[in-house]
Amino acid sequence: MKLHSLYLKNFRGYREEMIDFSEGMNVIIGKNDIGKSTIMEALEIFFNGENKDALVKLEVEDCNVNSTEKVIEIGACFTFEEEEITVIDSSNPTSLKDEYLLNKDGLLEIKKIWDCSKDKITASSLKVYLVAHYPKGIDKPLITLKQEELRRELRNIAEEIDNYDLVNKNKNAEMRKALYKYLVNEKTEFETRFIEIQKIDKDSKDIWEKIKSNLPLYFLFQSDRSNSDNDSEVQNPLKIATKKALAEMEDRLNTVVKEVDEKVSTIAENTINKLKDFNGQIANRLKTKLNHKPWDSLFSFQLESDDGIALNKRGSGIRRLILISYFRAEAERIAEERNNKNIIYAIEEPETSQHPNFQRMIIDSLLKISSDDKHQVIITTHTPEIAKNGKFG
Repeated sequence: MKLHSLYLKNFRGYREEMIDFSEGMNVIIGKNDIGKSTIMEALEIFFNGENKDALVKLEVEDCNVNSTEKVIEIGACFTFEEEEITVIDSSNPTSLKDEYLLNKDGLLEIKKIWDCSKDKITASSLKVYLVAHYPKGIDKPLITLKQEELRRELRNIAEEIDNYDLVNKNKNAEMRKALYKYLVNEKTEFETRFIEIQKIDKDSKDIWEKIKSNLPLYFLFQSDRSNSDNDSEVQNPLKIATKKALAEMEDRLNTVVKEVDEKVSTIAENTINKLKDFNGQIANRLKTKLNHKPWDSLFSFQLESDDGIALNKRGSGIRRLILISYFRAEAERIAEERNNKNIIYAIEEPETSQHPNFQRMIIDSLLKISSDDKHQVIITTHTPEIAKNGKFG
């Protein structure tokens, strides 16, 4: 699945804007305070805003100051292969296309709308919609109907449906298919409908969860971030590597714990026996209890070169270059854990603090990354020379 476009309404400086993306490398170029970072952060909010570790959280103050309606809309369109999202009903496989849940261009379009009329953005402020090119004349989208409602709709037109008795009334997808066959024909007109997918009956189908599990992973590397080897992009892969190494030694570590416990318990027992000479009542109420911290908490790492110079003592350009590399490593590790999902790398001003030779090297590297079918790259820049590269799609 690939990001095709981003829609913004009433978000910071954008009153209403549509931004298109290519499937490979994307460059957003412009002067300071023109809204480049706003685009990157809008995507962070769209993809990760509900996660506790999101880099950017939506706030009421993000609503455009000139907006009369106190709502923020962030929408995204995606291209995808038909087989990527097929099962959206636990009772029977079906597809977004067959359910008329794609937009007029045949794209998956998701729109998130936040109510900003209160003092604070909360979970209840958000509504999530599919923007669908839907048949006119159907009062409620069939995908939102519960099983008994679908049965009732079928009974109402039973005499007009061929092979009514053969339709499985226990499978929602089959009932919807029979209804669509009756309701939709070559004369049917279509209209744009907003279908709220968070409210769909979770007992039989959870479309939003199915779609979310197929969305690309979005990783944002911000331009104003700190550049130290305590940063999460450096520490996360190293901590994870530590945990994996310790997991492989679990039996040996358990043996160490057992030996320590036995030796300490022997000393404690001897101590308690001596205490009985003074006060047997107190001694009888004492026993040893082993407590130890997680093994991985005993280790910490920092990056340094062969001459012992730590990353924090290196030049800002080298620090940033290394951190971008760790940013990529962490993104790819997470993608692998989640069944090799597509990745969107969003990197603000990759040329910052870099010599021109390194700038070219970084751009060439990002171009190579973007050529992978499972990767998209979005960068912002102030540097016209990067835009003049001529290799961007």
